[in-house]
Amino acid sequence: MLNNLKTVYLSTRNFRKALLIADLILLLYPQSSEDLKQRALLRYSMGMHNLAAEDLDAYLKLAPKASDAEEIRQMMLSIRRMHALMN
Repeated sequence: MLNNLKTVYLSTRNFRKALLIADLILLLYPQSSEDLKQRALLRYSMGMHNLAAEDLDAYLKLAPKASDAEEIRQMMLSIRRMHALMN
């Protein structure tokens, strides 16, 4: 049910509510690498870059051999570079 609700919020671009649902899902399934990645992307799209990087790091720890692992590493690197330039 939570996944369906998150899908509805994503389809209407209500990222704030989708993020709340993603948080609830991760309370129930904290080891869900896919849900961590989705929350990271939501956080990133909402400008929560440091939190997104934390989620991406956790994703890679749970799924180090994921098919998108290299892409996720590059995204984390970009976030950290952007953060360094802002400080």
